[in-house]
Amino acid sequence: AQLLEQFSVSADMPYEESLRALYDSALAYQRYAVNCGYIPDTVQLEALSEHTLGQMDIAMLLQALAVGQDIDAIMAELESVRGDPIRGQLLYNGLEPAIDGSALSCTGCHNGVAAPALAGTWTRAVEVRLQDEALADYDAIRYLVESIVMPDAYVVGDYMAGLMPPFYGEKLDTQMLADLLAYLESQDQPIEGD
Repeated sequence: AQLLEQFSVSADMPYEESLRALYDSALAYQRYAVNCGYIPDTVQLEALSEHTLGQMDIAMLLQALAVGQDIDAIMAELESVRGDPIRGQLLYNGLEPAIDGSALSCTGCHNGVAAPALAGTWTRAVEVRLQDEALADYDAIRYLVESIVMPDAYVVGDYMAGLMPPFYGEKLDTQMLADLLAYLESQDQPIEGD
């Protein structure tokens, strides 16, 4: 603690910032070693995992990975990620787990009865939903992102609010959401009605 206080004074920064700088420095040195060709052994990797998991519980870790519900932040994150429609299809059908290990239940409702059918999702978003004045500032991706993570923000026609669970922003990381969106984008079949 005394060394850290001396570091704080010599670095001319508050104590908490000094702690953060020290922590970040250690991570930077590890990255440099790996970039220079060092391969950590199993003991080191296990120690790192135990340390990381010891610092936060699984709920905090999942929350840190999840996209959440801030649409602007999600849209910014998606700009640097390329979606895989095959993996998106696996997620949609519950064959690939979400970040919490659970299966998504999209197919249980998106059958055209309880919720809009999968077929033609992209076409409906572009040709029907985005024609609504309430969505004037939206593109298809933003509309679908909001529909997934905040499903009651815009409820379609004859469907009821509250049917789609609002927790998908806590079950998907950015890559998973990009994959799901890529799969939905492949659903551009001509459609008649919902």
